[in-house]
Amino acid sequence: MIDFTAILIGCGLGLFAGLVPGLGYFMTLLLAFPLLLDMTVIQLLIVYSAVVTVSIYVGSVPATIYGIPGDTASMPVVYESRNLKDLKQVSQAISGAAFGGFFGSVSVAVFCLLMIDHLDSIKYFYSTLLVLLLLVLASVIIIWTAGNKKSISFLLYVAGFLLGMIGYNGSLDMSIFVINDYMYQGLPREVVLATLFALPNMVFYFNYFKTNSKSRSKESYSVWSVYFVNPINSAFFSALGFVTGLMPGLTTIFSSMASYNIMSYFTKDPVKRIVASETGNNAGAFSCILPLLIFGIPISGSEALLLYFMEQNGFTSSEAELGPLMRNLVANFMIINLVGLALAWPLSNYVKYFYRLDLRYVFGSVLVVIFCSVMYSAWTSNSMLYYLSVILVLAPIGIALRNYYMLPLIFAYLISDKAIGSLVILKQLYF
Repeated sequence: MIDFTAILIGCGLGLFAGLVPGLGYFMTLLLAFPLLLDMTVIQLLIVYSAVVTVSIYVGSVPATIYGIPGDTASMPVVYESRNLKDLKQVSQAISGAAFGGFFGSVSVAVFCLLMIDHLDSIKYFYSTLLVLLLLVLASVIIIWTAGNKKSISFLLYVAGFLLGMIGYNGSLDMSIFVINDYMYQGLPREVVLATLFALPNMVFYFNYFKTNSKSRSKESYSVWSVYFVNPINSAFFSALGFVTGLMPGLTTIFSSMASYNIMSYFTKDPVKRIVASETGNNAGAFSCILPLLIFGIPISGSEALLLYFMEQNGFTSSEAELGPLMRNLVANFMIINLVGLALAWPLSNYVKYFYRLDLRYVFGSVLVVIFCSVMYSAWTSNSMLYYLSVILVLAPIGIALRNYYMLPLIFAYLISDKAIGSLVILKQLYF
């Protein structure tokens, strides 16, 4: 039941995602593209939950010490890190965030385990119409919150949807934008993701973070100065994180921000605010997977990529046995949280050595690894020339768009087939 190989891979990727600013879950999965293609559905879920959970645990450490957002949802910690008055508060913030996150993650996982029978029956009450509405809701929220002008995000979304339509579409029984035999299979997903998401992100961040501009004044904190979390507060923010983690397009970001904003009404203590934020953050890390398992609906770009891998291994939400799947996932999730707790608390004292590197070299290395992964896929599919041609076309576009947040385009690209399929079924049922 416990898959230590998947846990090790996921925790390693999560550690890297939490330390490298701007990397994110999506790009982290791209790094392991060749490995993920051969994994079972449960292994993919274990790796993904480990990436999300461990990156949240680890991301709170650089956010507290250096003001570097390890993951997107750690922005409240980045803000409050300026208000930590002394090394004791720094120590308490790190230990409190670790323990609060552990409480939030484990309590939500146990709750889902107890509710397995109900979760398994709920999916039969949902129709194709609701599936389509959830996709629309997720799309609207991503466009609205992407950080670009709304018109730009909408155009990027449309462009991504059109890219996703290229190839033979089984739902429509027709070929779309096909000009050669290779294109019947559609554009290579790994190339699109690498050139239109990973590349522009890496180019943007290449000179954004420089280690010589980071303060070292907080590096001498003690990991053994423990902050004991309030169980009532932790239970509340765990419940809040569970609910808000289900929000399409927002997930742990909304969990973190909502918990932080509520605690800010009641106290000015930066440690308590950080602990509340990270408790909600970690609680949302597990609940955000539920819509994917129950309805087959990805509510974030990284989940859309995860769903693609799962479907390559035969996963369908209507046929999946949720009970055994959830029990297996929760058992592995407990181990993942123990690893995350260790990395975010006693082992956090070693984070300072990573940030003495020039992060520009780290980003350059990430790009090299992603390119090698893409070329591996091209080699295994005997499509080297086709992959290189698509790279030459899309890479300049990705670089030109580096100052825009590309998630609307990528999300639309990944869900386009599911959305078209739902529209076709809806037309057959009601029109």
